[in-house]
Amino acid sequence: MFDYSLENYKKIVANSSQYQNLTEEQNDALHIPSWIVDNGMAASSIAGIRTYSNEYLITIFEEIINYILNNPNIVPISR
Repeated sequence: MFDYSLENYKKIVANSSQYQNLTEEQNDALHIPSWIVDNGMAASSIAGIRTYSNEYLITIFEEIINYILNNPNIVPISR
């Protein structure tokens, strides 16, 4: 599942005018943390523990992206 997610992520980023110029390090730094958050939020939604509005999801992922891209000391998580 992770590899599938990574391949789709790379395709989306490559076709995005906003993110296509990211370095490989920035891509790696973004993918794994957002994948972890995605899966945790999906699991809690599926289990009926929590529901998220579209506005909340947009806000949280924008915050994650901005934090990672604006933090020069971020170290990509390796799997």
